[in-house]
Formats: sequence, structure tokens, C-alpha cells
Amino acid sequence: PPNTTPSRKKMQVGIVGASVAGLSMANVLIRHGFRVKVFEAFDHGFQNRGGALGFVDMEILNEIRGNNNAPVARFTDRGATFYGTLWKFLYEGLPEGSVRFGAPVQSLLDADSQRPKIVLEDGSIHPFDFVVGADGGRSVVRSHVVGDDAAEAKYSGYVVYRGLVNGTTEVNHPPRGSADFGKYHYTTLGFPCRNEKGEILWNCGVYMPLSIQYVDKIPGKNRQVSSNSKSVPEWFLPLMKRLFPNKPAVDFWTVCVEKGKVSQHPVFEFGANQVTHNNLLIVGDAAHMISPRTGSGAYSAMLDAVALDEVLQRNSDLGQALNEYAIDGSKRAQQFYRHSLSKKREFMPLDVFDSPSPEALLEAKEDDIYPTKGLFW
Repeated sequence: PPNTTPSRKKMQVGIVGASVAGLSMANVLIRHGFRVKVFEAFDHGFQNRGGALGFVDMEILNEIRGNNNAPVARFTDRGATFYGTLWKFLYEGLPEGSVRFGAPVQSLLDADSQRPKIVLEDGSIHPFDFVVGADGGRSVVRSHVVGDDAAEAKYSGYVVYRGLVNGTTEVNHPPRGSADFGKYHYTTLGFPCRNEKGEILWNCGVYMPLSIQYVDKIPGKNRQVSSNSKSVPEWFLPLMKRLFPNKPAVDFWTVCVEKGKVSQHPVFEFGANQVTHNNLLIVGDAAHMISPRTGSGAYSAMLDAVALDEVLQRNSDLGQALNEYAIDGSKRAQQFYRHSLSKKREFMPLDVFDSPSPEALLEAKEDDIYPTKGLFW
């Protein structure tokens, strides 16, 4: 059971970022008696955003929300889980008003003190007893925990282009296929899921080595990565046809470009050497940026929340709890980092950090690219 000491009920916790990591932490901390406020840059929730998750661990979700009577049918009758469904489940576990949307965090003040302050872009200052950075790849909290020299995430050399399209279109299923170009490997795969409205969506990704000049170099707010590009590059569809010339793949990506959504997600690599500093804590992508290829992004963030839940149960003193969390938290961040690196080997050598341009592939000789026949369900 939660360790709700009287002193905790007076303690105020500020969480930066209302993604799965931030909401998971909020659920745990509120159950332990803390007064929690979550600051989110976007002006609305994420129940209708994102793609499909490979699986959801209901045991971990119940630990985080602490409510075995919470409705779980949405996770058991739809196959793969839509990100927005998971987000909404965690959001519904919080008291009304716990999340302040449209409140981008600019910086921290007095980060080394026992009363760090969150500074919003509107200039307002909010002091807390404890601050959690769940603000993704472009974390404003991270450098205060690990130091400026160790805070930078590095581009891995490959990206994911995610395609999402309504299942009522003329495509039957997301395709699967792969191709090789020298020492570089390209893969497309996907699966169906249902969104919060119950609509079937085809969710598909293309993992592809891509020169850094074609990607957004800065991870997006509260996300592992996101591109600021508003349109699909002109080279994208011709390249899909060149890499995956089978009809299911060509049809799917054509429909995605014309009627669905295609977004770029560059994969950055980072594993924190420490995850706490005084009364600061970093979790999720702020602590460990893990490749979507692992299928563990949301899962790893929820594991952070479960770990905090466990140390808070054992320690009534917040400082002792954070000290205990720090040991396994740092190890966990490095494990996720190594796991993410291992996935890079599927697409390119580990010692390579730049990749061919789309033009190089489109101009390559026919024998230089070796596509395999696409499989589909």
C-alpha cells in the first residue's frame, strides 16, 4: 500500500511533461499523498494522438493507477493498443486539474536547492519541494541532473517514418518488406490498432538510415523525437517504391501520403549517467531515449514509475527514497541505452553515424539495392 505520511501531504511536486512518463509518475506520487501539478506545453491532451503500441502490461498499469477496478476492456479487445488510449487511461486516474495544458516550461531556478522553481514561458515562477523531468528528448530538467556536458542526445543515423491511415481506405493491411543498400538495411512493417473512437487504423513504420541533413536535429518537446516538417518530402514516395516495389507496400504508402498521415521520427540515443540530483528526478525519454524498434518506449517510462512507487513504499523520507531510486534508475537508463544501441545494428554498423541520402538511393544502379518480397497479413 502507499506510504502516505503526514509530511508528504504537505509536499508539492512539479512534473514537467504530460506524456506517458509524466502521467505515470503523477499517478504514483498522488497515491503516496503528494500534491502534484503537471505542466504540459501542448494546449490539449493526447487521447487522439500517436500510433500503435506493441503491447501493454496490465499488471504494471494497475500498479501505477493503484485501482484494480479500472476499466481494462479497451486494452484487451482491440489487438495493438493506440497510444492515445493508454494516455487517456493514465489521465483518468488523476484528480481534475492535476494537468495544466498550454504551459511550456522555459527553465528551472534554484535547481540545486531544496526548493527548485519551475519557470514557464509566460514568466510565472512555481516553487516545488521536488521536480520530475518527464519532458522527453529536449528536456529542460536533464542538464540540471547530469550536467551540461553529459546532457546531449546523439543522432543514431536512422529514422522511423510512421504511416497512419484509416482502415476503411482501399488498403487491406500494412505491408512488410526489407531492402539492402551496401551496409545499410531498410525495413517496413506494421499492424492494425483501434483508436479511442473504435476506428480501425493501419499503423506502419519504415526504419531507414538517413543522412542527418534530412532530419530535425533537435528532439521534440515531450517526445522521443518529432519532426517539425509539415509535409511529406517529395523523395519519400519514390523511395518507398524503389525500396519496396511489391504492390501491397506501394499501395499502402501511396494511400498514407494521399489520405493518411506520414511523420518523421529521427532516433536519438541517450542514457543518463545519473537520474537524480538533490530534489530533481528525470524519467522516461529525459533519462533514456530508446529506439521505437525495441517496442519498449512507453513500457520503459512506466517501469520508472513502478520503481519510484516501490522505493516510496519502503521509505517515508523523500531523500532516502530518491537515493535508493538513483542506484537502480541509473542502471536501468544504461540498460535501455545499450538495448537501443543493439537495435541500430539491424540497420547500420554501430560505428557509423551518418547515412546515404535519399537521392543516392534513387540514383543507385538497379543491382545495388536488394529488396525482398513484402509480406502482409
